[in-house]
Amino acid sequence: MNHSSGRNQRGLTLVEMMVAMTIGMILLGGVITVLTSSKVTYRVNEAMARMQENARFAFQLLSRDLRMAGYWGCGGVVPQGVDQPLEGLDAVTDTFVIRGVDGNGVVVDSHSPTDMNFKVPAGAGFKAGQTVLVSNCQSAAILQVTGVITASGKDVISYALVKNNPKGDFAFANGEAIRINTREYYIGAGKSGVPALFQKIVQIPPQSFELVEGIEDMQIRYGVDTNGDRAVDKYWTADDVASGSGKIRDCVDIKCRWNAVVSVRIDLLVQSVEDGIASQPQTYTFDGNTVTPTDRRLRQTFSTVISLRNRAS
Repeated sequence: MNHSSGRNQRGLTLVEMMVAMTIGMILLGGVITVLTSSKVTYRVNEAMARMQENARFAFQLLSRDLRMAGYWGCGGVVPQGVDQPLEGLDAVTDTFVIRGVDGNGVVVDSHSPTDMNFKVPAGAGFKAGQTVLVSNCQSAAILQVTGVITASGKDVISYALVKNNPKGDFAFANGEAIRINTREYYIGAGKSGVPALFQKIVQIPPQSFELVEGIEDMQIRYGVDTNGDRAVDKYWTADDVASGSGKIRDCVDIKCRWNAVVSVRIDLLVQSVEDGIASQPQTYTFDGNTVTPTDRRLRQTFSTVISLRNRAS
């Protein structure tokens, strides 16, 4: 009886192991490539969504104030001698200033012109140093609050005159008192190290607030009514409006020229907060200039036109 001296082969040969390892590395490389690509796509989509969100938020904040430019409360009475409610400044990034009422008004319970004070319901929120517009819907004046005393459920507001004289025939009992303020919007360096949209409230003391991060540049054009029909005829820069380079009705002073503005067009350049999103520096065009930055942030431009409700037809 013959017996085989050999044994059955078990395990893998070296060649089979090399082939299996190669296939595994190819599959692993494919998985890593897919994961890397998905991560890059996710970062790009997240950055784009955040940029669009920041632009919408910035336009919402700016629109709210701009639409109310020129609103002076009760009866729409404009105090004599007040500065124009809207004014811009051309710079590397444009800025603009809005003047007008701020918040809701309260009813004036009584007014003593001789003692230069008036009473409003307690808790109205007036503080010393604030500027207040008072109106009886026929005349209006701007006052500076010098002191507030609460007594018998009323706030007694003492004041100094700023614009107009609320003595004599001008009494504003049963009228309206409402705070007015000056708000400036500009681009500055944000806390996270990227440019941001800021608001400066000119009061005592002035306060600045970072509103929206990632706003790199803001350029503004002002829609001007040149013929008095309350519709936009030209879009000009702030310098064009103020300098008199173009004819506006019969305006001979800067206040008249700014009061001819009936809308505002705002262009924003928004950048991603994080760097390294793009594979290489992203060339962009904004305000007629083509720029290739040194970083690898994403950038996108946004534009909107805001009508001034108290100016336009």
